[in-house]
Amino acid sequence: MTDETTSARRRTTWAWLAAAVLVATAACGGEAADEPADAGSPTAEAPSEPTTTELSMPSSETGRCMPPNVANLQAQEVAFEGTVIALEGEQATLEVAEWFKGDETDQVAVTSPGGGLADLELGVDFELGATYLVSASGGQVTVCGLSAEKDDRLEELYEQAYGH
Repeated sequence: MTDETTSARRRTTWAWLAAAVLVATAACGGEAADEPADAGSPTAEAPSEPTTTELSMPSSETGRCMPPNVANLQAQEVAFEGTVIALEGEQATLEVAEWFKGDETDQVAVTSPGGGLADLELGVDFELGATYLVSASGGQVTVCGLSAEKDDRLEELYEQAYGH
C-alpha cells in the first residue's frame, strides 16, 4: 500500500467517526455526551441519610417474664427483622430487612441502660452480622423471648402474630 492510500483510508475513517458523533449528538437532543446530567434528574441527587428508629433496652429491674405468645407480640408497638451492622459502645445499629409493625425506617439503633447489652437477664445480646426479630413498646425493646436472634421458633411466633 502506498502512503497516499493509507492517508485516504485514515481520512475516510475519521470522516465516518465524525459523522457518527454528529448523529449520536443529534439523537440525544443536541447535548454533548460529556455534559453533566440535569441537576433535576434522580441520578444527580446526593444519597440521603438512612432513617433511624431509636430504642433502648429496659433496665434489669423490669420484673418477671411470662412465656412469649402471639397476643403479647401483637400488643407491641414496633416489630421488625434486622441485621446488626454496627456495635459501638452501648449501641447496636440494625439494618431493617422487614417491618411487621410500626413506623418504617431504614435502621434501628438500640441503646443499653449502661451495663452493656449482654448484662440483661433474658435480654438481647446483639452480635455483629447476626439477624434478629425485635419488638418494642414505649421506646423499649421487649425482652423475655419476644426479641432475640432469629430462629425457627421465634420466626413462627412472628409469622402467627403478623402473618408474614
